[in-house]
Amino acid sequence: MMRARQIQILLVIVAMALRAASQDQQFTQSYALPTAMNPAFVGISADSKLCFQVRKQWLAVPGGFNAGNITFDQFFGGAKSGIGGMINYERAGSGSLRSTHIVGQYAFEARVNKNFFFRPALQFGYGSRSVDFTQLKFFDQIIRDADLSIEMVGLRPVNYFDIGAGFLAFGKKAWFGMSAYHLNWPNQSLFQGAEAILPMRANMQAGLRFKLKKNSTARLDRYFVMASNFMYQDRFRQLDMGAYYELSPIIFGFWYRGIPFVKDTFEGPSRDAFALIFGFQTAIYRIGYSYDITISSLGLSSSAGSHELTFTYQWSNNTSKVKKRPRVVPCAQF
Repeated sequence: MMRARQIQILLVIVAMALRAASQDQQFTQSYALPTAMNPAFVGISADSKLCFQVRKQWLAVPGGFNAGNITFDQFFGGAKSGIGGMINYERAGSGSLRSTHIVGQYAFEARVNKNFFFRPALQFGYGSRSVDFTQLKFFDQIIRDADLSIEMVGLRPVNYFDIGAGFLAFGKKAWFGMSAYHLNWPNQSLFQGAEAILPMRANMQAGLRFKLKKNSTARLDRYFVMASNFMYQDRFRQLDMGAYYELSPIIFGFWYRGIPFVKDTFEGPSRDAFALIFGFQTAIYRIGYSYDITISSLGLSSSAGSHELTFTYQWSNNTSKVKKRPRVVPCAQF
């Protein structure tokens, strides 16, 4: 049986999720699945690409938060377009609160000149949200010896449509993009007649990737990448910024999540975590692992940090009508 303190924390998590305005789950390895960060990334290379991402957040918190993404995208050279799809799931509070999104994405690629491209994009999705109360035990059930709680009155699963858009501009070494999600501000309330609006989320991405000069001891290609991803949703603001060192086939990365010299919505320092990233890549697949070291008021001892694993598989596809289209965008892999 769970300790009383654990039950209290779990109920707080569920209550906040049921009645408050929602906030999207964030991932450390955002560039491993860039189409989840900005639909303008779909079809960024000629290869067909299938990506998986799993995140286990705050392992020491009872029930915790689990989330994942599955994405697929493909470039069609004849139409100068990229098409993709995504399935996202989130689970919190011992699996009782569940959210799932299925998304379709489209991006058009315009070549401004030899070394500069512009990509506008749209995405349309369908979401669902539900709670499995059989996983929880409320106080009124105990004192009444009842199978159902009065907290369940008026509760039902909810489904909704979701709309997003974005753009990406890039050259040989640098990129900049913006995206916006939940443009229709969908209602996620599980209680009939109530509101739990999912606020619009805006993302802004930018970065620089360049090749390091070889010397007498370095025979492999080496690259250095600086990248960032700023997110804004309702009262919440988050800035992820980091750097990667690519020594093929190995990649090392370091990320900081927080906004220096700015207070968060609770009037405390806006800092969340440091993240260490390790990756291995070949021409066909990539594997990435990251560990978040919590530096917020929650503390590492209370949260036990967060783990994230990504896997990408890509293969050649003649549909693109481009036999050897190079890796166009210079952004980070993880």
